[in-house]
Amino acid sequence: MNSRERCIRSIRHKELDRIPLVFRSRPEPFKALMNRFNLSNAEDLYRILHIDIRSTGVGIKGGYLPKNVEVKEGPYGPAYTVGEYMGFEVRRDIWGVESIWAPNRTYTYTYLGHPLQRIPLEEYEWPEVSVEDFDVVVRARKVYEDYCLCGSVEHMWEIAWQ
Repeated sequence: MNSRERCIRSIRHKELDRIPLVFRSRPEPFKALMNRFNLSNAEDLYRILHIDIRSTGVGIKGGYLPKNVEVKEGPYGPAYTVGEYMGFEVRRDIWGVESIWAPNRTYTYTYLGHPLQRIPLEEYEWPEVSVEDFDVVVRARKVYEDYCLCGSVEHMWEIAWQ
């Protein structure tokens, strides 16, 4: 049974040879695994670990992310540094959400503000779908035809609780 069949059978609650596996990791442990197995690309790691699911998706662009900035990690997408608050780095993400990040910590942050706290909805700078990513999804479907292909997208409702 290949990975795709395994995942389909799992969704249909049919008997499996094993539970389908997906791999999600922060960059730090991912890098440690890559070093441990002396690998240079993620696909090799996924094969070693017998990962059944591959990810693809259509990204977003624009919004509150200016061009020519150093792109950093944000809670829900790319972000950049906009200043400092009480000794913490302040980042603004593509949605305009500002968060403060603890120095020398992995993914330790808290929310500081959202643009819709200060402006009407009509003035909000919406991100756009990255149309150039469509080809990536089509290629992924061909490359990973024996795997379960999981799409992803970030959208306003996913981050509405912020």
